[in-house]
Amino acid sequence: MTIALENLSELQEALLKLAALEASLDRIAAVAASLERLAEVSSSLPDLAQAASSLPELPAHVRGIERQVQRVESQLGRLEPSLNTLGASVVEVQDAVERLSESLAPIGRLAGRVPGSRA
Repeated sequence: MTIALENLSELQEALLKLAALEASLDRIAAVAASLERLAEVSSSLPDLAQAASSLPELPAHVRGIERQVQRVESQLGRLEPSLNTLGASVVEVQDAVERLSESLAPIGRLAGRVPGSRA
């Protein structure tokens, strides 16, 4: 009977340990869906780790791009007056070409009447 009592005592201890594990098992079961999702995306973890390792370099790259944009803006600021002048010059040249074309039209008509002309 003493052995039975000892076994009963051990059984009671085992049941207490199982009861304590029940709460842990419930918590594990609650995160099972998250663990499944983690297993699905775990193949991309090396890529994520590599990308994360380059994050400290990102601010320096952003500052470099910002400096380049500022330089381009300053260049554009200097080019704008020249482009405005060039645009006005193009309009003047276009007007001169139209006047020249109108002036040469009578000569073109005469040239077309000359024997052997291609017109």
